[in-house]
Amino acid sequence: MTAAPEPMDPTVAGNVAREDPQDLVDIPVAARDYASEAEEQMPLPERLAERIASAIQSGQMTAGQRVREQDLSAMFGVSRGPVREALRILEGDGFVEIERHRGAIVSRASAHETSVAVEMQVALFGVAARTVAEKATDEEIGALAALIERLAEMEADPKATPEQFVKTSLRATWMLIHLAGSTSLARSIRALRRLTRPDRWIFAMATKSKQRKALRQWQSILEAIEGRNPARAESLAKTRVRQIHKNTSSSA
Repeated sequence: MTAAPEPMDPTVAGNVAREDPQDLVDIPVAARDYASEAEEQMPLPERLAERIASAIQSGQMTAGQRVREQDLSAMFGVSRGPVREALRILEGDGFVEIERHRGAIVSRASAHETSVAVEMQVALFGVAARTVAEKATDEEIGALAALIERLAEMEADPKATPEQFVKTSLRATWMLIHLAGSTSLARSIRALRRLTRPDRWIFAMATKSKQRKALRQWQSILEAIEGRNPARAESLAKTRVRQIHKNTSSSA
């Protein structure tokens, strides 16, 4: 195999106990990191599928290459069962073809599939923003506002790194998705990540000028939510996701 992705750490590989979602009920909204929770609640095969998809999209695994379950199992430090499930997920996404007696062969998701996945992400995030504008409590909106204020502080701080800005933006993203109150919506958005290059999202906010644009978009979304304007919140949220993918593509 060509250069391999970094091995998963024990937490990502699912080898340690995760917090029970029931244990999180009493934690104040403002204190929760919904981005981390979304990652932790993703089933292990889906997390493996995302890592393998990133390796294929980045060229670490090439079209026509045979992908052996035992190699991936050793690479990620997990048993072959979750790897087998991950490869079946990736077959459904068009990243691999599973051939009898040969195992999985790398293909690539088509540009059309990726484009459709982006538009689905755009639509679903718009639905989330609309729902939050309609139904979120003032306390919940205040918690989202606090994260966006933190983004403003980072954008103004010359010492703040792009990684820190991206992490906080992702926390705001997943807080908004959580506040929409739909498990199926959150699960659908999470599943689409494999086709939309999450490993390159940092490029969408790599410079201060891109961070300023991202911040203005977040502030506009927040203003629409605070003003209880669902249609505007939805429209602005869609624009935000499209901008992320535009910046990501232009940096490829």
